Amino acid sequence: MDTAGLLIMMILIGAVLGGGTNVLAIRMIFRPLQAIYIGPLRIPFTPGLVPKRRGEIADRLGRMVEDYLLTPEGVQSKLTGSAFSDEIEKRMQRGIEELLNDERTIDEWLEETFEKKGNTAVIRQNLETGINDKIGELLKQYKYVPIKETLPADWVVKAEEKMPVVTSEILKSFEVYLVSDEGQAQIRRMVTRFFESRGGVGSMLGKVINRFSLTNLLTKELVRFVRDDQTNRMVTDLLNREMHQAMKKRPVDYLDEARADEHIRELIEKIVNEIPVVGEWDKPINQWGSGYHAFLDKTVIPAVMAGSTSIVSKYLSRMMKKIGIRDVVTNQINQFPITQLEQMIISVSARELKLIALLGALIGGAIGLLQAILFLTFTPY
Repeated sequence: MDTAGLLIMMILIGAVLGGGTNVLAIRMIFRPLQAIYIGPLRIPFTPGLVPKRRGEIADRLGRMVEDYLLTPEGVQSKLTGSAFSDEIEKRMQRGIEELLNDERTIDEWLEETFEKKGNTAVIRQNLETGINDKIGELLKQYKYVPIKETLPADWVVKAEEKMPVVTSEILKSFEVYLVSDEGQAQIRRMVTRFFESRGGVGSMLGKVINRFSLTNLLTKELVRFVRDDQTNRMVTDLLNREMHQAMKKRPVDYLDEARADEHIRELIEKIVNEIPVVGEWDKPINQWGSGYHAFLDKTVIPAVMAGSTSIVSKYLSRMMKKIGIRDVVTNQINQFPITQLEQMIISVSARELKLIALLGALIGGAIGLLQAILFLTFTPY
């Protein structure tokens, strides 16, 4: 064989061996999937590296993910980051906007969302039952106890402190009424009735006196009386006295026990009807929902965001430990089919694997060329 033929043959043999060895090594990472035996003897390097060390690989990956990749600090920084928080807040705002513009009633929305009918009826019944039981307990406990003993002591003191203000408002309202057209007409009627009740002479005297505008004189005197400080003190003392007299009585003194249950039911119905949402949920949401938009947007959503951030900061580490990220990753890898894992890695790194095989062929060819040169150099002819 001539020199050129020997060089080419050695290069080809080296390239085939180098490239083939790399291809075989790549294949042996995943293949064979099971151990191969000849009689009682297992053929070396079977199964492949990944099938053989699958459990160890899964455990190490799970530990790496838990310790270095999916850490509580990393998750918390992501969850509490401004971009993530802003996105969650926007989604909540869009969800509330859609709900408040919904044409269904709350009951219809709950039924279609949670596939359960009669939610609002149950909630309302529970509310009424709870309020009725609570009122019943309070009445049973306090109906024979003087009202003053059931009130905080500072309430009574504050009520007494506020009484002069109440008195001033009452007297001011009375003064305004006196000088109004309605008040003047009422005073004239009172004067006329007074003289008419005195017989014919009194009636005639009343007509004469009316010419001198007795109504105006009475109005001025009454206004002077209302503005007098002594009147203010007198009314304040009267109100305080009546307040203390009222607080000495017991709730049972104000109740008609025969109709107590009826009054309580009426009271409970009014209370429930005044509860936000509950008293309106028999109407379509879009008819009353706009009234709660500002409250939800400015109060509820910020409170929910702040509360969720606090909960994440406080309990995330404990929650992640309870979830067991390491065990989850380990179990998933152990259950993942080797063939799919092989196809996924090959599809992602096909170009690189070809370059590895080509590099092996080039190195093998270079070694073959070197061997041929050494052979030709040191072989005597």
